[in-house]
Amino acid sequence: MNKQSIPIPKKIFGLAFATIAVLAFSACQFNSDSSNCRSAAKTQRLMALGDSLKRQQPGSVDSIRHAMATADDSLEYYDYALLYASHFLMTVTPDSSLFYVDKAEHFLKAFPVSPRINGMRARMLAARGSHLYLLHGNPDSVVRLYRSAYQLLSVSDQTSYLPDLAANMADAYAEKHDLTKASYWFRKALVLADSLGRNDTQTLSYRMGLGRVYTALGDFPSALRSYKIVDQRFDDLTPAMQIVFLNNYGNTYYYQKQYRQSLKAFRRLQRHLEQKGTPDVLDMKICKLNMADVFLRLHQSDSSRVYLEQVEPFFHQRNIEAGVFYCNTIRIGLALHTGHYADIEHTLRQERLSAPVNPMLKDIRYEYLSEYYARTGDYSRAYRLQKSVYESHDSIMNRQNIARANDIMVRLSEDTLRLHNQLRVQEERANYQVNLHIMGGIVAFLIVVVSVLLAKLFYNRKRTLQRHIDMLNLRLTIVRQRISPHFIFNVLNSCVGSYGPNEANRLTLMARLIRSSLDISSKTFVTLDQEIDFVKQFVEMEKSLMGQDFIVSYDFPPTDKMNAILIPSMFVQILTENAIIHGLKHKEGEKHLMISVAIDDQQACICVKDNGPGFDIRAYNNAKARIGLNIIRHTMAIINEENKSSKIRFDIHNDHGCSAILTVPRHLKAL
Repeated sequence: MNKQSIPIPKKIFGLAFATIAVLAFSACQFNSDSSNCRSAAKTQRLMALGDSLKRQQPGSVDSIRHAMATADDSLEYYDYALLYASHFLMTVTPDSSLFYVDKAEHFLKAFPVSPRINGMRARMLAARGSHLYLLHGNPDSVVRLYRSAYQLLSVSDQTSYLPDLAANMADAYAEKHDLTKASYWFRKALVLADSLGRNDTQTLSYRMGLGRVYTALGDFPSALRSYKIVDQRFDDLTPAMQIVFLNNYGNTYYYQKQYRQSLKAFRRLQRHLEQKGTPDVLDMKICKLNMADVFLRLHQSDSSRVYLEQVEPFFHQRNIEAGVFYCNTIRIGLALHTGHYADIEHTLRQERLSAPVNPMLKDIRYEYLSEYYARTGDYSRAYRLQKSVYESHDSIMNRQNIARANDIMVRLSEDTLRLHNQLRVQEERANYQVNLHIMGGIVAFLIVVVSVLLAKLFYNRKRTLQRHIDMLNLRLTIVRQRISPHFIFNVLNSCVGSYGPNEANRLTLMARLIRSSLDISSKTFVTLDQEIDFVKQFVEMEKSLMGQDFIVSYDFPPTDKMNAILIPSMFVQILTENAIIHGLKHKEGEKHLMISVAIDDQQACICVKDNGPGFDIRAYNNAKARIGLNIIRHTMAIINEENKSSKIRFDIHNDHGCSAILTVPRHLKAL
């Protein structure tokens, strides 16, 4: 289910932020020592030098050294010293940063809590966390340091650094393989950046990180949305980020099985590296290795072999185990494609690995090996590998659901009022005394207005979220009607070894049907072609149960036309199952099932027709018989509420049997 954001009236909140910020300013003016308050000019200079260093602009380090040498007092000196320490984190000598961090920590011990001191201590902790992260230290310690820094920075005069620190926190969680929290903190970085009014160019690194996490979670549509935003600003990326972006872009299309789009992205990366004059670096080798796998997926074995042979010696000579593992995986795929099965066993015997393998690379290997074992009759081993892939995907789906829930919580709980309050403190300081009484009256008025508007806003949001919850409950209802897939896998596993090749092949087909069922039922919307493909698999399995007098006919338009139509998943399957169970199963004589699709410029019409006794309202009153139609009608009610102009329609007619007709608009708005 795609989460839809609800826009908040910016003008109303802008007035509220400005007003409350003026009142809160007195805490800094009356409770802080003047030595702990940085002037607006010095704050602006510090931020400008920080931005210049982040973009690695020429002369930025020299400017920081000059600022340290000409500082008016020790606090100002350590402001710039901490900035200088962060410079070393971008070099080959990151340990040099600790010299300045240690000096700053010793100096700041003598100062009481204040917004300025909190900000400096936060930057000090963040520098320690980044140093530990670069050295691949304990990720739990990195997270603790960043979290402490974030808490201090939230009550400091340097809240503008919060988005970058949130992104650092996301990277730390990604290093821990806690992808749900990594997604949470990247989303939080984007929300904070939006609150600070940062432009799209300043948030490109956050979107790239979020895209990488979404790819690891298996949420490829969300990953591609992030990457397409970055691609629009490709020229604004640093050279290193451009390489990382194109590599991740190609990988995301690969894992979504859009291999031609993936090849397009990797060719673009290859041209980019050639233009930069770096044809022999590791980045180029990885790019060509990826292209070798993509060519294999596109059944272009010759091209795959050419690219593999160009890079394979590089990874073996340098003992880069991940690269060697991937090369061997492609070797297995090539041998499978050409039927040289002995080469596969040879590759597996020769492989020696000492480090754990990336789970996504392992899944690629298992897909090839599963097909190899199935072809050679070792169905038991093929099934175990296929089951391992399925369990890995199920785990990704669980993490993806948690990540989506975290995304919602970021938007609902982010306290942007306090953030804007802190950003306004410096701007409103000079006018506080004069405008205090006027501001009090404005605040009272705004509280009433904002309270009324927020009440209406949250009511609308609650209704939208309830519709999404209803949709999720419908998906759960569908799943509950089916036997646990893990139970079925266990039964199949126990049977495969005891049957002959024909029966084992049928069980393997059954496992694939179950996998297709898991895939399609976990989505709210699928393309019409995906739905029809699943239905055809289902009908093929039913043929063996219905007997020789069961006749099936199809009438479908070309695949590209059906790919352009989105429909709610499982709709056609439910109608087909009802036709077989309630219309044909107990019929004497020939049993006809006809499934047809007609598409025009406005809509798609799907008809499931049988020559059974027809639809009987008395049978519909039975709970077991009506559950499928209830799911369809309940889902339609939710979808049609969001699609006011074009709605789904469902009709049933009795005409020498029963015809169930589903009419879906071409431009249906997916939830």
